Amino acid sequence: MLDVAAIDAFYAESHILHQVSLTVAERQRVAVLGRNGAGKSTLLKSIMNAGTTVRGGLSWRGASIEKTKAHERARKGIALVPEDRRIYTHMTVLENISFARFGVSRRVALKEARDVIASIPMLSTLGERMGGELSGGQQQMLAVARGLAAKPSLLLLDEPTEGLAPVIVEQMATDILARCEAEGIALLLCEQNVWFARKCTDHVYVIDTGRIVFGGSWGDFDGNPEIADKYLAV
Repeated sequence: MLDVAAIDAFYAESHILHQVSLTVAERQRVAVLGRNGAGKSTLLKSIMNAGTTVRGGLSWRGASIEKTKAHERARKGIALVPEDRRIYTHMTVLENISFARFGVSRRVALKEARDVIASIPMLSTLGERMGGELSGGQQQMLAVARGLAAKPSLLLLDEPTEGLAPVIVEQMATDILARCEAEGIALLLCEQNVWFARKCTDHVYVIDTGRIVFGGSWGDFDGNPEIADKYLAV
């Protein structure tokens, strides 16, 4: 479905990604692990065309999207949940989720915001709560719910567990996995929390200083403990 073929990515003159390649198949859930500054957020922004200059191959369902604008990629079925959430604190949970309609293809029926909220236990009773009144975990799940409401084929999820308590991380993993399975949504998750990534995905890449240094199943990852020791240990 998504093919990233030897891309280089830049912010102005700063060269961040170096010949990065990966694939995400239909309904597949893929993790990209790496330390802070390894290039994870830049990778997702490059896929979404959200602020980087990219050279190399990007294709979606066999067709190039290298010259496609961010909003056009969204309407093709790609949704990005950014690291900084970007929810509207002065609007309710329902209103935040309703904004997903602006990113969805007109050929796709947008689920009602109340149905989306009801499907996510962490938000199920908070529809009328203002975004600024939510806890950090609730705000993060609201950002995820807004992405899911657009009925994407691929959800790009950037560091959703950062700064959250373990009990919230566990609930978030359960909720995200349930919605991806129920809706047939593929997932590309960039994360430092190995437990969370393992819970949510079945394939893993490791990125370091803008380069992919490992790719395989979680079994392959476990069979190469030196990868975690060298590229993920703090």
